[in-house]
Amino acid sequence: MRTIGYLVLAAITVLLVGCGKPSALPESAIPGSPPPPGRSANEAQVQACVSRLRSYWSALQKYTARHKGKLPSAASTSQLVEKLGDDAPRDESREPAFGCPSSLLPYRWNENLNGKLLREIPDANQVPLVFDDPYTGDHGDRQCAVLYADGHTAVVSTDRLEKQMEALSPVSASESRGAKD
Repeated sequence: MRTIGYLVLAAITVLLVGCGKPSALPESAIPGSPPPPGRSANEAQVQACVSRLRSYWSALQKYTARHKGKLPSAASTSQLVEKLGDDAPRDESREPAFGCPSSLLPYRWNENLNGKLLREIPDANQVPLVFDDPYTGDHGDRQCAVLYADGHTAVVSTDRLEKQMEALSPVSASESRGAKD
């Protein structure tokens, strides 16, 4: 059965390439398609999510280069995507990509960094920049994908992500959750 799935995926890719659309499709882009050999569906989803976060890093690098090193000011991921303009990550249909490919919900943007100079963020390797929402974005075993302010990506526990965010904010995460209810 797995072989048939790969044959179908290969046939679709050949058709797309023949129509002038280079194979920009990730191996797991077609819903229901099997993951690559040796990888679970969850691992493929995590890798697609991390890849999209890397696209955000590339777009943010271009943005900061044009804005004297400053990060954009945005209250939401949709505003962030708007500020990033043509450099914003795109999905397979060339529409703006607001979140993890395996989720209907958008990533979160660390509003604590609005307008900050990227190069002056202390402990940038511990400061989440764009990330799965710790309450709704879950890659199994309460894991979230995170893009950090130094450009590296990681999959961390939701508890670790919450602690990192609490350390940045004068209002604790539990207080902010209560305020949103």
